Amino acid sequence: MVYFSVLYIVKEWFLNKEITELINTYISLEKIYYISFIFAIIIFITSIIDAVFKSFQEKQIKKSLSKHLLPILKKILKIIVWVLGIITIVSNLGYNVSALLAWAWVWWLALALASQKTVANIFGAVNVLLNRPFEIGDTIKIWTFEWEVEDIWLIYLKLRNSNGNVILIPNETITTSAIENFSRKK
Repeated sequence: MVYFSVLYIVKEWFLNKEITELINTYISLEKIYYISFIFAIIIFITSIIDAVFKSFQEKQIKKSLSKHLLPILKKILKIIVWVLGIITIVSNLGYNVSALLAWAWVWWLALALASQKTVANIFGAVNVLLNRPFEIGDTIKIWTFEWEVEDIWLIYLKLRNSNGNVILIPNETITTSAIENFSRKK
């Protein structure tokens, strides 16, 4: 409802001929409506994704793997929806999306070469999530320090010690370090 109310107000505002002529020199009113409609669709789809994943999380039987992977999968799906929506908007504005995507791949390759550590951290997160040497809430010992696992992300692991200090350790470091899990002791 909010979307349609805003569209009505914008339409009434654009009935003023001077403002409409000024804006039409840069972009047409139809394109503005189309772009706002695409944004509304993107927001609607992301809210559906949130609702679906919330119902999955409520219905799951606290399986460790799904508890860690569902938030990551939700974020990836939202990114895909936003990228597709932005590509649709750029296409509607008259740009050649194929040429833009070809240049994007060149820049993506350069970015991938420059961010090899980030890719190693992402594979480290997948390793941690699949092998499950520890879970959120476990007390672990890395090097000579004892920490409680607060969160597992794609790039880093968020840990908290008994004093309340927080440390973020890259997942690549976690996969190459010896870890002692105190929560799994018999």
